[in-house]
Amino acid sequence: MSKSLYTPIVDLSYAERIELIRFLKKWCAACFGVNNRHSKRLSVRCIEPDYDDYDNMYFGWYDQLNNRIYINLNHSKHVKQFLKTFLHEYTHSMQPVKSRYALYNKAFGYQNNPQEVAARANEVFYKHVWHAFKAQPGKS
Repeated sequence: MSKSLYTPIVDLSYAERIELIRFLKKWCAACFGVNNRHSKRLSVRCIEPDYDDYDNMYFGWYDQLNNRIYINLNHSKHVKQFLKTFLHEYTHSMQPVKSRYALYNKAFGYQNNPQEVAARANEVFYKHVWHAFKAQPGKS
């Protein structure tokens, strides 16, 4: 795969995107751990919501009820942003979102919500993930 961080995510084939998501899940599990409080395995969906949809304003989001990460391809347009969005939302999958997220938002506001601060902090690992992905046998 001769792709870069600035390759449009839609230029990856469906199979390449699935391979990248599987790698991301394994990498995050090894580096950040796995949240065993969920009865469902973590799943990922890439979507392209209509521009008038409420969900279209987000790069991605974590659905705690279904233990699912959604990545909005209208905003996460390049590999770099796709990786950052995944890392951000995976961080939320590890947090007690259901019991504390709204409470923290009320107390600190969205920007200073400790769960958002932690999720943004983990986005910096996108280069490490990409280099690890590219270093796999058969990748270039």
